[in-house]
Amino acid sequence: MKTGDVDSGVRFIWLKPGYVESSKVGWLIYELVNGMQFSREEAIFSLAEELYNKYMQERRPVIWRDCCQKNFNAGTKYCSGCGHTLEKFVFDLEEFEDWLRALVGSDCNDYGGGDDGHWYPYCVPQHILEAPKSQHLFLSHYGDLAILYALHLNPRVDWQGTFNPHGGCWNQEYLEHNWAILMETGKWSLGQ
Repeated sequence: MKTGDVDSGVRFIWLKPGYVESSKVGWLIYELVNGMQFSREEAIFSLAEELYNKYMQERRPVIWRDCCQKNFNAGTKYCSGCGHTLEKFVFDLEEFEDWLRALVGSDCNDYGGGDDGHWYPYCVPQHILEAPKSQHLFLSHYGDLAILYALHLNPRVDWQGTFNPHGGCWNQEYLEHNWAILMETGKWSLGQ
């Protein structure tokens, strides 16, 4: 990787979710498609949106028939017409974190297509080595919390996370501090 600090947008995001002891050996490396470049904030917002949408598509029913809508309005748990589960989907913060952490162990078939958004998860190593360091964002040591905090800050995502005002990783002041460092340096490393 070139070390020259060229003033250019972000092309790569390196993600290592979880805390150090639980993280896997490798990184998830995302590359922007079609030579696009974003500012640091827009890059992390964009990747967080794509990961959130991918999670939501996997977790909640996508196809509802007319019979489903009719039975849902009647307050039943299952559609009597097709048997589809009709419970309202509730976003689970911890389940989303677990899902993000499991991505590191997935393969291309598990992960699915990379052509449904801005970020391509199957990065070519030569592209990484040729790009200046300024085109990289590094989300290590609780990189998943950087994604969650980006969802919280992003005005395009209707998502509500709760913060612990008394401490821990979900402390809002702690997250704000680390977010400022990420925007300034391109590096997120909670607790280090």
